[in-house]
Amino acid sequence: MDQPHVLKPTIALHAISLAVLFGSLVFISGSIASLFVLWDPCAVLGGVVFLPISLAFGVNQYRGTYHRNRAAANLTAILLFGSGGTIAFGFGILLGQVLLRGGDIQGTPFLLSFAFSAFCLIAGWMNLQWSRRLVQAGVSAQNMDLRGQFTLREMLFAVLALSVVTILVAGAVRSTPRQFAEHVARDEAPLDLPTSARDVCFCQGSRGTIACEF
Repeated sequence: MDQPHVLKPTIALHAISLAVLFGSLVFISGSIASLFVLWDPCAVLGGVVFLPISLAFGVNQYRGTYHRNRAAANLTAILLFGSGGTIAFGFGILLGQVLLRGGDIQGTPFLLSFAFSAFCLIAGWMNLQWSRRLVQAGVSAQNMDLRGQFTLREMLFAVLALSVVTILVAGAVRSTPRQFAEHVARDEAPLDLPTSARDVCFCQGSRGTIACEF
């Protein structure tokens, strides 16, 4: 039986955890950036909904793997299984519709959906296996999570995470097209225009509509 003080995550779990943590930082950044698009209520609503979910992914993945917290590992597994299963279900419906209508399968979107779903399911399974190892080692459900202090590694990780989020949010905000603009270059428009387009004017509506002339 593994002992709690020597039980360590595998290299594969380390890799999966880092990938989930980075992904959560990306989604956190996107959620925060969407809150700055005040003229688009759908973007703001999306940010409000996905921000706490993204935080839950990152915080619980870290606690589960590096604090040996069984409850956090189980919650992370549930979140990953739910995300992967939802994406797989949507992927299956979309694939069925394409096949029934005799349409062409666009390779990149399908491959990305499949890869993301597979990653979530694999990561969920690894978190579940880690939780079972913690049970076998006799680790309590809240083990090592009530120390009341932060290690140097955790403080450095927090600074790094904050830096990544700040950079991603700033980049996303700068790259987000304005609600409206007049007499701008083709590249500033929020949609693809002919390569010869110039003197572009556009306006984005609150429900995703775009009016454009050039």
